[in-house]
Amino acid sequence: MHRVRVMSPLQQFPPTNSPPYGPIDLLPQITSSHPIEFTVTFTHPSSGSDPITLGSSAAARLAWQQTEARPTISFSAEPAHEDATYTVLMTDPDAPTPHDTKYSYWRHWIQPGLRPSESSIAEKSQKAPLTEYLGPGKKDPLADPHRYLILLLREPSAEHPYHSLTTSDVGAEKFEARRAFDAPAWIKKYDLAPVALIWFWGSG
Repeated sequence: MHRVRVMSPLQQFPPTNSPPYGPIDLLPQITSSHPIEFTVTFTHPSSGSDPITLGSSAAARLAWQQTEARPTISFSAEPAHEDATYTVLMTDPDAPTPHDTKYSYWRHWIQPGLRPSESSIAEKSQKAPLTEYLGPGKKDPLADPHRYLILLLREPSAEHPYHSLTTSDVGAEKFEARRAFDAPAWIKKYDLAPVALIWFWGSG
């Protein structure tokens, strides 16, 4: 198994603001005061290859086939928020290309209702996805890779309207409807607190 060392989520996003890549305003200061072990594991069932596990400081380069299937999530608890639930948001700030980001932030996946666990999402979330997982698309091997962000967000208290959201409140599942999702505004609107980040390069 290819494993990347897990780092503190307080570490800043690695600097990549050089052409053709621009800054990413989705990356606020991580709010957790306790380092969280956050990992994402991609498995490609038909390839027979080993699973790929990314840690919180990962900047691996993955081909689209390796991220085709929905990954599993594992993260540790925050001592100050033992009863908290969490949402995972996966988005692409470089859509459709790093040179032309008019479709940023492309909405790949929103899964609410997660609890700290070593198990898979299917076993630990009692809620349906707000956006079903759709992996990075196939790209020209010579094209610039995209940066893909997977954020772990602490959800607000149980009485907050966020917990009543449905898929239609976020946006349709169709390919075109996932374009230009205003992720920073959505996080702020629903009082979601970023506590950990994983990112990787997606290529052809």
